Amino acid sequence: MTSTILRRSDRVSIAVPVQVFGTEFTGEAFMEQTQTQLLSRHGAALVLSRKLVPQQQIVVRNMTTRLEAAAQIVGLIGGEPDAYIYGVAFLDPTVKLWDVNFLPLSAEDEASFRLVLQCKICASQEQVLLKDFETDVFDANRDLTRDCRRCGEPTRWQVAAQEVLAGRPRNANARRALASSPYANHPVGQNERKGPPVKPNISACVRQPGFDGQEIVEVEKVSPEGLSFLSARSYYSGSILDVAAPYQLEAANVFVRSRLIKIQDMPGTVRKRYDVGYLGNS
Repeated sequence: MTSTILRRSDRVSIAVPVQVFGTEFTGEAFMEQTQTQLLSRHGAALVLSRKLVPQQQIVVRNMTTRLEAAAQIVGLIGGEPDAYIYGVAFLDPTVKLWDVNFLPLSAEDEASFRLVLQCKICASQEQVLLKDFETDVFDANRDLTRDCRRCGEPTRWQVAAQEVLAGRPRNANARRALASSPYANHPVGQNERKGPPVKPNISACVRQPGFDGQEIVEVEKVSPEGLSFLSARSYYSGSILDVAAPYQLEAANVFVRSRLIKIQDMPGTVRKRYDVGYLGNS
């Protein structure tokens, strides 16, 4: 029976087993069995063990229904070494690969996903309606791979200068609440709630192994087994993070390998609360 998802977003958090077929850059064909993290009417966010590039074409097969569809990689959203989370979009927008009834976005929601983007090569500008997982890819990379008519090839696009000067958010996630992973409430281990949480007044530095960059965040609660921090960035449940708390600039900070175990939306703000558990606790 087809499910009806009553939500404002056009995406839903469901783990569907899929097979992904494609070709490596070496020309060797591959097949990988995995599962989705999020679904949308026209694509999905899914985990793969290999590195792929934007606009690379693949075939996704729903192992439950045995239906399949041609798709392309929109870009990298997040993940960890050997577990990369990609946003993918179907090449045929009429394809119905998922057994889900998606409610259409309202005009107000759709308008909130429009940005003026600028080609990094020729500086051409276009007003773009970010679809499906383009918002997540844009959040993760601060740019997006799109076809440029002037350059005649795919190029990287960033938010246009007037968008920044007008005070509009560079982060597309400031306009959209990302649904949490279907595994957001799964505990990492038996020690998840051993110590009582304490609300500190400290900052932390968060890094994601295998990916460039780091983020300084506000720590909301801390315990012997982990901590909670607030961030407007998109992290996925189950991701491996390196966290230093407390964190001070130009100090010998100690980073602890951790796992993201829970994600919570915070009404009235673009930030989310992320709970991480330290790995190796006994």
